Amino acid sequence: MLVIDQVKEFKTNYDAELQALNDQLEAASQRLEDLTLEEKFIQEVELVKAIEKRVLTGDMAEEKALRRKLEKLQSEKLALAEEVTVLGAVIPRF
Repeated sequence: MLVIDQVKEFKTNYDAELQALNDQLEAASQRLEDLTLEEKFIQEVELVKAIEKRVLTGDMAEEKALRRKLEKLQSEKLALAEEVTVLGAVIPRF
């Protein structure tokens, strides 16, 4: 195998890996944005209705379920934010 072939192969592999990292960063960023919007909707619309229901009827089930869902969303958002931060730092050094 000639050196020129090795260089071409390296360049092809490098470009593919870099594109994969960029795709991963884009997907994580989009998912983070989606989770943020979902969290905002739950907090501003659904949770308000659930609290009203709890106050008026005493039924806390829906409110508890929404609060658990919010906790899961926030946990997932934290993990994605870490991934976005790491990828954002790694890609320029790659």
